[in-house]
Amino acid sequence: MAAYQGSNTSITFPTSFAAVCTGISWGGVTREAINDTLITDSAGPITYIPDSWYDSGEVTFECQFDGDEVPPLQDVAGNLAINWGNSGTWTVTAHATSYDISAEIGSMITATVTFKCSGTIAIS
Repeated sequence: MAAYQGSNTSITFPTSFAAVCTGISWGGVTREAINDTLITDSAGPITYIPDSWYDSGEVTFECQFDGDEVPPLQDVAGNLAINWGNSGTWTVTAHATSYDISAEIGSMITATVTFKCSGTIAIS
C-alpha cells in the first residue's frame, strides 16, 4: 500500500460554496453486523452476517473563514467530490449539516463545515 501526503487534496461541491481548506476528514462510514445465530445452534461462537445497508458517513472540512462566503446550509444536496491528490477521487451525494466559526488572538479565523453523505461512495 502506498503512502500519500495530504497536499493537493481538493473538494468540489456544485453550489456557490467554495472554500480554501486546511484539513479534511471523512468518518462514520459504518455497516452493521447482524447476529444470525440460531436458537437451535449448540453452544459456541455467535455468528454474524453483514447488513445490506451502510452509512456513508460525514465529511468535515477545516477552512479559512471568508466573511463574504455564504455558509452552504441552505444549499440542496449535491455531488461532493474529494480529490485525494495522487490517490484518486471519492464522490458522494451530500448536504451541509453544520457550520462553525472560530477566531482566536494570533490565529487565522477558521470555519468548520460538516456534510452528511448519502448513497454510494463512487471511487475513481
